[in-house]
Amino acid sequence: MILMRAFVMRARRLGYEKVALIGWSGGGSLMAGYQAEAQNPRVKQTAGGEPTPLSDARLVGGNALVLVASHRSRHHLLTGQLDASIRDEADPEDRDASLDLYDPGQSGPAALFANFVGDYRAAQLARSRRISAWVKERLEMLKKRGRPHDEHCFVVHGTMADPRWIDPSVDPNGRRPNWSYLGEPRVVNNSPQALARYTSLRSWVITVEL
Repeated sequence: MILMRAFVMRARRLGYEKVALIGWSGGGSLMAGYQAEAQNPRVKQTAGGEPTPLSDARLVGGNALVLVASHRSRHHLLTGQLDASIRDEADPEDRDASLDLYDPGQSGPAALFANFVGDYRAAQLARSRRISAWVKERLEMLKKRGRPHDEHCFVVHGTMADPRWIDPSVDPNGRRPNWSYLGEPRVVNNSPQALARYTSLRSWVITVEL
């Protein structure tokens, strides 16, 4: 956001009377957050509870906000792709079969999702919050050991398990079933790729915590 302020100020100095903020994909929520903070400063610290220069940044807002193919936020997007069936972060094979989208024993999209999505979303949020609680414990532990600026990195297993990949009737838009922007979702879910697979403590609380 500090960098965005520099861009806006530069445009003003160059003589542009109107400045439009344009956000694509994840940049949409970023630009919306920047504009909101410029109009009504509220952020006093990071999601990890640390000081942030935003409190004294005096952000300069734009005259227009353009959102292109944007989602609600990285927090909602990434939590909505977590595999809700994983019970143990240290053992991704420990799964609740009743919440496993890719369990071959499931009866298929039409039956699976009739009364399933609400419970699944709740389980995704619960898993996200379990990880967040662990992350905050680690940050607090580092602080107590006199190492407040240290970091730990970790792996988040199962990050391509959104019901929308399986059943196109969930948030319909004409896409093909059992497919995602990274390929077959079941394969991607257990592979080394996908969003938020590798992260740090602070990255998690800033980007994913809900």
